[in-house]
Amino acid sequence: MSWPPEMRASIANPGWTERAFPLIALCALVPASYLQTTTASELYRSSGFDFGRLPARRLQLTPTLAQGLSETTTLLADLTATRDEIIGAASTLDSALAGIRLNHRVSRRTQISVRGQARWYEPGQGAGLTSQLLAVGCRQEIGRGLELSLDAGPSLSRGNLAAEWLSSLHSRGRRGEWAIEWAQAEAPVIGAVTPVVTRRLGASVSGSARALRGRLALDLLRNRGGLEGQTVQASAEANLRLAEPLAVALTTAWSHQRGGSIAANPGDIRHLVTELRVVLEPKRRKGDVDVR
Repeated sequence: MSWPPEMRASIANPGWTERAFPLIALCALVPASYLQTTTASELYRSSGFDFGRLPARRLQLTPTLAQGLSETTTLLADLTATRDEIIGAASTLDSALAGIRLNHRVSRRTQISVRGQARWYEPGQGAGLTSQLLAVGCRQEIGRGLELSLDAGPSLSRGNLAAEWLSSLHSRGRRGEWAIEWAQAEAPVIGAVTPVVTRRLGASVSGSARALRGRLALDLLRNRGGLEGQTVQASAEANLRLAEPLAVALTTAWSHQRGGSIAANPGDIRHLVTELRVVLEPKRRKGDVDVR
């Protein structure tokens, strides 16, 4: 699932509807997705959990609304409804996350935001849970191609206060970019009767040369709450564009997990996966809008 402290909507060809003023625009999307996999860990890559060969499926609906209030201010609202299920077992998880966010661009280099989020979790073997988050964010360009961002705030669950945040340092150049991220966030995980809090330190570097793109990434994750565990993840990817919409991607991902499994006494889990994919990548059009 997407990290909770970060809400991002990528809107293509929105079909803006003009209202009272030309600068005020409204756009709505209602995407839905269905995933069926032979490894349940595909559902929880952001937490680093490896459940082994457990077949699972996910049904997700994510309506999103973007309202342009002015040239510098945007209002975003979304609702994510998810049902996770381990096939052939009694393990299920229903969850819903409703959020609203106000972005305001102070200057060409500075943007601030305020957001709130309400969450409902319904584990198949436990009582329903709720939590709320209120966070303030800032994105600041501090040099040519260098950006620093922080989104942080308190979350309340069962009367207990905790902190959630996403901080990053990102550099973008003509041929490549790198990023360092440090985050802590809450998310539901199937098989856990309470939400899991994941703390993550990650770094990545990517570059391109004509039709070839490459990326290297390393993540250190520590989970507590519903499931306890530590995971180290590393990945490498090469993407070769063969024609305008067609590309071939070769990816290798390695992970080492201690704890964090719903199986009894699983010990350490090591995982190495290599994938060769054919990808359709339509060229991004000038009219596409990216709202963050």
